[in-house]
Amino acid sequence: MSTAGVIFRWLRDNFGYEELQKAEREGLDAFDLLTERASNARPGSDKLFFLPDFSGSLTNRNSRGVLLGLTLGHGKDEVIRAVLEGLSFEFKSMLEFIEGRGAQVEEIRAIGGGAKSDLWLQMKADIADKKIMRPEITEGGSLGAAVLGGIGVGAYRDAFHAAEQVIRIKDRFEPDKERVRLYGKYYSKIFCRMRTDLSDLFEEMSSL
Repeated sequence: MSTAGVIFRWLRDNFGYEELQKAEREGLDAFDLLTERASNARPGSDKLFFLPDFSGSLTNRNSRGVLLGLTLGHGKDEVIRAVLEGLSFEFKSMLEFIEGRGAQVEEIRAIGGGAKSDLWLQMKADIADKKIMRPEITEGGSLGAAVLGGIGVGAYRDAFHAAEQVIRIKDRFEPDKERVRLYGKYYSKIFCRMRTDLSDLFEEMSSL
């Protein structure tokens, strides 16, 4: 998902002024403060749904981002959580695409900025109904470069040997069956329909 981190940064930069100020004052991470607020909202964000098509989709380049279901009862906490859940629903759809072509996904290794958030990793585990593993080292690009260098100088026989030596699992996130059922209902009945049901409207918007 090329836009997951970009969208979360967009949310921070455009709606996280309070968190950015607090982070600067107290030496914290604004992303951590945003996910902390998301943890205050219930799973499903009180039936608020987010479609993360800020750069179109694989099937429709005219698709747009959508926040569906807003009411006066929703606040910032629900909006933040809905964004994280929408990105996680899209993550699930990508897994389904892969598995639909014969791959068997038993567990997922989390790397990058999103791997820092316990809340988001647990959310992904619940939505995808897969075990999520967080290695001790989550900077995959830097680690990969170091491993390739090690192979080049003979420190490791090959990439498989290097992985056995350097990768250690730090945390495990198991799917919660109750949340798996809840998210499964929201995914199939709402999220999977948003893109297709709005397709004609997106096409109309592009022609204006």
